[in-house]
Amino acid sequence: GAIAWETLVRATCTPARLLDMVENYTLYHEGENGTEKITAKNHQYLGVENVMAALHHIRDNHGKLGVFWHTQGSGKSFSMLMFAQKVLRTVRGHWTFVIVTDRQDLDDQIYKNFARSGVTIADEKQVRAQNGEHLKQLLRGDQRYIFTLIQKFHTRDGAPFPNGAPYPVLSERSDII
Repeated sequence: GAIAWETLVRATCTPARLLDMVENYTLYHEGENGTEKITAKNHQYLGVENVMAALHHIRDNHGKLGVFWHTQGSGKSFSMLMFAQKVLRTVRGHWTFVIVTDRQDLDDQIYKNFARSGVTIADEKQVRAQNGEHLKQLLRGDQRYIFTLIQKFHTRDGAPFPNGAPYPVLSERSDII
């Protein structure tokens, strides 16, 4: 009823929130039927805001931002993109985002969703890490987004590293998410 509309307008139309929604939570995506305007759903907005709050306390959180959980088909790649774009627009630093998945089809989908949403991404070969050494090399470069699969980061034949050492550090940068 009228109360629900009043709550909606009050919640979304304050000048600061409305500008935030337009700038950080609205994407233009090249879909199968042309350009589509995508606006964050409530769970995406709240999730990104929670991760942004955690980012502002990342040192206190020992470098952890928490878990942003989604169900199938709920817009994971768009949430990632909204978060990354908001960080790049509002948080000082030279951020790089490493998007790691466990399936080739999901890796392809997320890469394409980023590329089709107006994000400037280098050629696929320049932003898709093939192994740990390649990721290390990409992290030394100037890429905003790097995509890869988790299974590319194992030892040969599953053997442990010498002396039971942990996986080698790929970068000492503090501006990688």
